[in-house]
Amino acid sequence: MIGDNIEELYKRLSKANHLMTQVRNREDRMALANYIGNLYTTIGNVLNIKVKPKKKQIFGSKDGYKKFYRVYDSKENEMLDNLIKYKEFHSELFCDILFDVKEIMKSICDEEIIEENIISEDSFYEIFMGFMNSIGLEELFIKFLKEGRIHTTVLKEGDTCLGSTIYNPLTKDLDISISNFDYTVMCMSTLAHEFGHVYDLDSLNEDSITYNRYFYQSFFGEIYSRLFERLFITYMIKNNILKDQVKNTIFQLELMNHDYLLASYILSLLQDEYLKDSLYLYIDKKNLIDMVKYHFYESSEVMDYLYGVRSLNVGEDFTYAYGDIVSIFLKESVEKHGFSNVLVKEFSRIRTELFTPDFLEKHHMNSENYVKLYKKEVGLLKK
Repeated sequence: MIGDNIEELYKRLSKANHLMTQVRNREDRMALANYIGNLYTTIGNVLNIKVKPKKKQIFGSKDGYKKFYRVYDSKENEMLDNLIKYKEFHSELFCDILFDVKEIMKSICDEEIIEENIISEDSFYEIFMGFMNSIGLEELFIKFLKEGRIHTTVLKEGDTCLGSTIYNPLTKDLDISISNFDYTVMCMSTLAHEFGHVYDLDSLNEDSITYNRYFYQSFFGEIYSRLFERLFITYMIKNNILKDQVKNTIFQLELMNHDYLLASYILSLLQDEYLKDSLYLYIDKKNLIDMVKYHFYESSEVMDYLYGVRSLNVGEDFTYAYGDIVSIFLKESVEKHGFSNVLVKEFSRIRTELFTPDFLEKHHMNSENYVKLYKKEVGLLKK
């Protein structure tokens, strides 16, 4: 069942730490270091304590830590070079979508927000099992429940339900962690999101080089997760399940993803030298405002947004922005033909590569077609 399952986490950690002493390939060690760090974070969340392992606990030595970050820096620099190469494409796409959905977003903001209610544990399982069954993956959910691979922490008042998927590409171990969990529609949506990652990673079957490129450099790492969110929302609405609460979840998700698009558009306007400096991967508010203020009126939506954020993150914002864009096209295809359709298969082949516009352009994933599908998604609020 869903719970803390702390013993299983410690078993995974012990196994991974032992493996770290055995492997010498730098790509394998990089993948393992990421996995071990995520395990420590999850254990800390479950125990409700801050767990900050010493570098030696993960890397074996300070030299191992330095080697990790040399590889990490080289991958991030390659990702930034790739971003700059297609910066004009990114900027135009994000700008067009933001402009075209502006009036739709206003209508979303006018929707009445209701307080989310807690449902029974049995209802939670029954509803989510029904969703997983609708997409042919109920056995995957049952497997994770039986093997204790879904780890949760209790909801703290005022905190948001957050999920992560923990994956070891060397052993193919997969776990889900959800912080601030409760039996709500929003947490169910978060669980659907994480099972999107599970579906994605379970079918990866690649070496650590490919995994590291996918994790650190590709902008396609949040597409399956966002796709599963979209499929879950549609399942709930079409089956008339907790519709008022589902609409509240739609509202929150659409606003959040709109912010990722807006953040990515802002980042696409930055000069190349700022993007090339790894110190600017996290760009704080003051620097952001100084860099882009000449592009916008002081009273514009963009400037209002900037005054309200602490910082933007290049990799994260672009990854979630493309997760939102591409997933809406995949959803239409999955609903018609299932996961074995040609579009999904083609996406699965190219998803771990560095970004190029080829896939989006080939399948007409532009603003005009995005808005047509987006109106259908938002139309669920009216049902």
